[in-house]
Order: sequence, then structure tokens, then C-alpha cells
Amino acid sequence: MQDNRHSQAIIVLLAAVALGHSASQEIECRPRSSKGFCANFAQNVPFYAVPNFRGGSVMSEIEQELGSYKNLVSSGCSNALGHFLCSYYYPPCYQLNFGNTLKTLRLPPCQELCHYVRSSCEPVMARYRRSWPAHLDCSQFPSVCETNLCFPSSNSLQKHQSMQPLSVPGTFVFRYQKGRSFRINDENMVSISVGGRSSATVSEGQAIAVNIALDRPAQYGTTVYVTLDTVEQSARSADYQPGPYTASFYPGQTTTTVFIPTINDEIAENSEAFQISISSINSTHSNIVSCSDTLTVVIADDHDVVTCGFSDTIFESIEGQHSLLTLICTDEHEINFTLQVQTQGVTAVEGEDYSPGPYSVKFEAGQQQAILAIPTVDNSVAELVETFTARIVGSDQMAKVVFGGEAEVSIQDNDVTKCRLAAQNSSTLEGTTASVVVECQGQYDFDCNLQITVVGGSATGADYQLPQLVTLRAGSEQTSFDVVVLSDGIEDDGETVAVCIESIDQPALVLVNESRPSFITIKESTKIFCHEVPQNVSVFEGESARVVVTCSGSLNKDFNLFLDTKDGSATALWKEVSSRGTHGLSCRSSEGRHSRHAAINGIIHRTLSAAGVPSRLEPPGLSRSDGKRPDGVSLVPWSAGRPLVWDATCADTFASSLRGHATRGAGCVAEQAEGRKAGKYAHLAPAYLFQAIAIETSGAIGPSSRSFLKELGRRVAAESGDRRAGSYLLQRLAVAIQRGNAAAVLGCAARS
Repeated sequence: MQDNRHSQAIIVLLAAVALGHSASQEIECRPRSSKGFCANFAQNVPFYAVPNFRGGSVMSEIEQELGSYKNLVSSGCSNALGHFLCSYYYPPCYQLNFGNTLKTLRLPPCQELCHYVRSSCEPVMARYRRSWPAHLDCSQFPSVCETNLCFPSSNSLQKHQSMQPLSVPGTFVFRYQKGRSFRINDENMVSISVGGRSSATVSEGQAIAVNIALDRPAQYGTTVYVTLDTVEQSARSADYQPGPYTASFYPGQTTTTVFIPTINDEIAENSEAFQISISSINSTHSNIVSCSDTLTVVIADDHDVVTCGFSDTIFESIEGQHSLLTLICTDEHEINFTLQVQTQGVTAVEGEDYSPGPYSVKFEAGQQQAILAIPTVDNSVAELVETFTARIVGSDQMAKVVFGGEAEVSIQDNDVTKCRLAAQNSSTLEGTTASVVVECQGQYDFDCNLQITVVGGSATGADYQLPQLVTLRAGSEQTSFDVVVLSDGIEDDGETVAVCIESIDQPALVLVNESRPSFITIKESTKIFCHEVPQNVSVFEGESARVVVTCSGSLNKDFNLFLDTKDGSATALWKEVSSRGTHGLSCRSSEGRHSRHAAINGIIHRTLSAAGVPSRLEPPGLSRSDGKRPDGVSLVPWSAGRPLVWDATCADTFASSLRGHATRGAGCVAEQAEGRKAGKYAHLAPAYLFQAIAIETSGAIGPSSRSFLKELGRRVAAESGDRRAGSYLLQRLAVAIQRGNAAAVLGCAARS
């Protein structure tokens, strides 16, 4: 019962195809006439359908139109022309019983029959300037390859559809047979398959065995050759050996096998397919109706793979920007695939520092490199380098893609915290501690060490102690460090030390204002105030005056007082002097100061005379605005037509006020003194050549002074012929400095 319903459903479908030309018209079966145009054609068709495919129902009108083809039929252009015309104008009519329903079926001519007739008769019609009628267009007719319900001949219709007559004349039952087939002389069918299937899968590099079968042995007594052709689909001709191939059937043979090899190109690719079809049968067999029987072959690439991974194991990125990771596939491939990448935080936090995965990276066919962009988050907080890992965890082509490896991504922070010293100037007493505050702006989440450095000041390392580092704790807005000021027992009030800070372990994240050092002024912790009692005394000549000195305050050290008399008066000026004996070197009232100055000028005066340049000491007429005169002037031009004016000075290398210059290097104090002298006598520049002669108490000579003394020694040597004249000059000056220093130091010594 089930088979009957299945057959009826298929017949309804096929009937709808056959009735498509006039589906909306009522079809009537009429008995076939033994007279007229079609009397000699389609004799086995007992009924014809009206209306026909031309729309005609009146037999006289149909015969009149068919009469226009008599000459063409008589020409013998095709022996099937009459069958074709009669199947169109007098289409065969059958009544089919579907259960309790009787259906009328009108069979059109087959498309293959139309093409066969047209190809033979159209050239004949062209000779008479006639064209193939439009209403006989072959494309409107069904193909025998699509349906068996068309009219090639009643014999073939009965044979291949197994029509069996029933008790009611003109009523037939169709038993439909599944499967597409070829007809050989309307007798045989040929098919292709692999193991009975219409599609097959073969591994790349192997051959596919294609089975070709005839439904019954060939009846011609000779070998039948069937041609197989290959058609490219997704597979190319480089993936398999293209056709055509020939299958031979010897008399009595019904099956044979053709092997079609596939090619391993060692390129990872998707499964590819090509089609095999029966294209022809040897042409010696005439009147063959061929339909396309095809076989689809799928080539499975099951051993070529593409290997993918990261181009490097470490990638760097900037906070707030995308981390760009390069993925590389090293093998050739012709597949589209997607890699899945998963991320995992190490020191970085997912969602807070970067956008977590998973991520998908697409590769097109042939593409060997792709970029994965992972966004990072700028949280405006200065922090150390943070890391996360990225790993390939999967692919949508698992059988074709091999992946592995892991990459580490470091996020560099571009946020900073700015630190500076809170106060630029402060003061403290000897023996106490000065606290220096460091202020910071900006959020940060790490500990940082700041280095403390001394960048200037007149104080030495013996005057203070300070730490090398101060730690800036995570999140703190300020920190501080202590400077311990030492008490050295020396009167040196007003010394300074300038300190700066510098980030040594996180310089990219902590910015310090190095142009703003903090100056700490060191003040004496104890002052002694002394005065003589009485302040005015008088004595007779030849007698001793006893001067009583009283001091207020306490000091835990010994000190000397120096009596300074001026203008013959008994007024005394009291100054505290250091026990080291260096006070006299810089004191304006020291005993050796004037003798040292006079000795230097005398040496210069005599040496100029030895060089043939007469000079004069303390010349009048060259006074400054304060009434002071230079030490000497030459009476003849010295250079460039201008006389020489010089002024000598001996700067104390060990003076506390000059300690900052002295610590920079030998001769720096003298160089500063040269500059001061040049400024005082700048008004003489147009007419005179001024030369400052600056020598330190330590014997160091200023750079300008050294150049002058070298030139003076050269001129003396040229005048006297003694090449050692320059050395003698420097030796005499050194002896004068040492004598003056000795007198100045001894002049400050206590008298017992």
C-alpha cells in the first residue's frame, strides 16, 4: 500500500510536468483518425489530446496548418520530422487511474527529438529563406533526461516505464523506477557509481575506482566504448588527473572499472570535489539518446596541515594602546580558517589592565601572517610593568591546522608621578637635624627609591651627613629625609648645601624637578660677643696699656682675638679667628698681606725692565671712581700699540666664602679674582691693555695670569738669552707668596 502511494505521488509530479503547456485547460482524449497528415505516423497511439500544444481543437484547422509542412517532410531532411509534428499537433493522450481519480495525460514531444529534427531540417529551410517556427522552440519541451513522460516512441515509453494494459482500454498504470539512465538504441541503460553510490570520497594522492555498468549485455556483437569526462568543481586539474577516460565493454560484458588518480600537492586545503560524467558512446551506434549520469568525487586532504604560532615569545605595548601580536603560519595552505586565542593575566588584571579574550584571528587562503590587536586600559595610575599571556587554543579547521606556543605581553605604563622638594631654602643650626620634605602628585601603586645628591654649596662633607636614598611608598603623597648638620667647632657661619632628588629604579614613572634643588643654610649654634672694658683707654708713651675684654655666651672651644688699630687711635676691633691659623691669609689687617702684595708688584716691575719694557708703580692719573689706582703701567706699548696696566691680587684658597669655587679645581679661585679685577678696570680698555695678576695663597695661578707670565718670561729670555728666565720668574713669585703666607699666619698667633 505504501509503495502504491509513493508511485502515485511521483506520477502526479511527472504528470504536472507533461501538462504544463495547458494546465489551466480541460484536456479531452479523442480517438485517432486513420486519415489525414498523421495517418502514417505514430500508429501505435490510439488517442490524441485536444486542445493540442498549439491550442487547436478543430481537426480541419489542424490539418490545414500541418499541410504547410508537407514539402519539408517530402524533402526527407529527417525521418523523424513526421513523428515530431504529429506529437505536437496530435499529442498522445492517456488516462491514468490515481486511486478513485481518473487523470488525463497529454505527452509532449521530447526535447531531444526536437533538436534532432531541427538540426537536420533547419539547413533545408534556410535554402528557401524560411526559419524554424518560433512555436516549435525546442526549449519548451521536456528532456528525456528529466522525465520519461515525453514522446520519442510508444514502444520505448512502454518498455522503460513498464506500462501494462489493464482491463479498461486506454487506462495504464506506471510503475516508476528510481535512478537516471542512458538509453542505447532504446534497449540498454549505462550507469556509473563507486560501490553503488553516486558520490565517493578518496584520500589525496590515491586513485578513485569508478564502476561503469550496463543493465544488460550489449547486443551489437562488437565492443562498446563509453567515454568518461571530468568536470572541475572545487578541485582543479592540478588536484587530479583530468579526463577524458574510456571504458570498454566487450560482447557480453556488463561492468568495468576505470581508475582516476588524485594528486598530493602537499598544501593544506579543504576537501575538494570534481565530477565524472558519461559524455558519449562510440558513434557507430546510431539513434542513441544520451542523458547525463554523473558521479561526484570528493578529495579529502587528510594529511597536509598548516602550522601556526606566534612570531615571538615576548611582545611589548603601551598602556592605553593596542597590544599588537603577530601570528605566523609556516606552511602553504588553500583553506580559510580561524584561530582562537585565549588570554590570561600574570601581573596584569583582566578587565582592569587589558580586554580579556577569547579572540578570533582569521586567515584567508594563502595568508601566512595576521595581526591580533588586544586593547589595554589606561587607568591613569603610575604602575610597574604588567604582563599577561596569550595562547592559541583552537581552530575551526582542527584537522588542517596545527598550533602551539605562548606569547607574553608586557604593558609599559605611560602614567607618571611628579615629585619635588617642598622647600627651596631652609636653615638649621650646627648640631641639629634638618628635615627635607618630598612632595608627590599623581597616583602610583609601587615603592620607589629616590637618590639624594649634593649639587652645590659652600659646606663640605665634614659639615653634614645625609642618607643616600629615601623610599617613596606606594600611594604616599609625601616623604622626607633628614640632613644631620655636624658641629665642627669652627666659626664658619652661613655655609650652604644644595641637595636634589633623582629616581633611580623607576625613572620612567617618577619625574623629579632637578632644576629646583633645596638649599640648606648652616648657622653657628653658638655666638660669642666680646668687647673691651673700658672702650677708650689712654697711657703714657713707653708704657703698656692693659685692655680688658669681656665676652658673653659660652663656647666649648678655644679661640683667639685679634686687635686691629687704625689711624693711630686706640680703638680696637675684635674678631674671632680660627685655631687653624688660616684667618690671617684673608684678613685685611694681617701682617703679611701688604708685604706679599708689594713683593709681587716688585717682581713684575723688575722683570718688565729686564724684558726691555720700562714701567712705573702706582701711576697717577689712572685712578678708579673710588680713588684706587692700578699697581703699575708700562711706559711703552706692550701689545697692539697699547701700554700694559696690571693689578695684582692674592686670593685665599681656604677662605670660607670661596670654598665653593676652590672645590671645583685648582686655580678656580684665582680665575674668579681675575674676573673681578677686569670688571673694576674695564674703563681703561680703549687706551690700555689691562692684565690682572691673580695668584692663590696655595700657589695656583689664574689662567689669564699664567698666559701673561709665560709671555713675560719669553720676552726676558729673548732679551737676556737665558731660556730659564720664565722658570726663575715663577720661582720668585712662589717664594714671595710663601713668605707672605708665613707672615700672615704668624701674625694671628697668640702672644704669650
